[in-house]
Amino acid sequence: MKKDLRVQKTLNAIDNAIITLLEQKPFESITVQDISSEAMINRGTFYTYYKDKYELIESYQNSMMTD
Repeated sequence: MKKDLRVQKTLNAIDNAIITLLEQKPFESITVQDISSEAMINRGTFYTYYKDKYELIESYQNSMMTD
């Protein structure tokens, strides 16, 4: 089943945000608010898809391994 285009755009924005932030500072210093602001989404939207930043980075790493 295909994902909704809005969901795909949101997930891509989150992925791009974490990449941008990792270029600027260490992972430990990045907050969910930082990620949300960079992705231009609400924190609640972030939590719709991920439990925390650790789940996000794990998901991102898994997607890089399977591509």
